[in-house]
Amino acid sequence: MNSEHKVREWYNQNKDQYIKHFQKSQKNEVKQLPRLLRYLSKRATILDLGCGTGRPVVAYLSKKGYNITGIDISQKMIMQAKKSVPKATFKIMSATSLEFKKETFDAIVSFFALLHLEKRKMQKVFKTMYKILKSRGYVLFSVNKGNSEGYSNFLGKQV
Repeated sequence: MNSEHKVREWYNQNKDQYIKHFQKSQKNEVKQLPRLLRYLSKRATILDLGCGTGRPVVAYLSKKGYNITGIDISQKMIMQAKKSVPKATFKIMSATSLEFKKETFDAIVSFFALLHLEKRKMQKVFKTMYKILKSRGYVLFSVNKGNSEGYSNFLGKQV
């Protein structure tokens, strides 16, 4: 399974369908952030790994005044994110090749992005996250419970 290619293409081709379908459910992601933010200073730097369109997570953090960087593998998602949250920084980048200096971020958040990766790549991703995370930094991520890699049926398609 070449998840990166498959995921990139799916999101590039289905950006509008994704936005329409997940507009309501994504609010649950924001509900999890205040607990994390209690541990961070107002000048904290945060990475949203798999930021998608920048909504709602990057938008929420940006409004709160945090220095937020969002990365996503999909060019179309990043284009939308730049329109949605112009004050944030966005980069087209894969979670498997994070190109940041050591100890860059106070926190890393990732909502339902890591599940797109093959299991064999997860150790490398978490080691790199640890490297780019500042000492005493925080990671908040979510995935779905299951026995397989990726989504077996994501809006009618295997991703």
